[in-house]
Amino acid sequence: AGYREAGPDGAEAERRLVALADELGIVLAGPNGQGVVSTPARMCAQIVAPYPPPGRIAIASQSGNF
Repeated sequence: AGYREAGPDGAEAERRLVALADELGIVLAGPNGQGVVSTPARMCAQIVAPYPPPGRIAIASQSGNF
């Protein structure tokens, strides 16, 4: 939060952040997210849960609007 939705200054800050991430090859996630999970990479970088167990795939999505 505090980027594009905050107005012109926030939009410019967001543009610079995205450009830097692109330049450095960094993936950005958020705002208002709990983290990122990549099962093929066996990576679980999230705040609230351990790595998901093997099995069927499900997707849960959350919005920061509420």
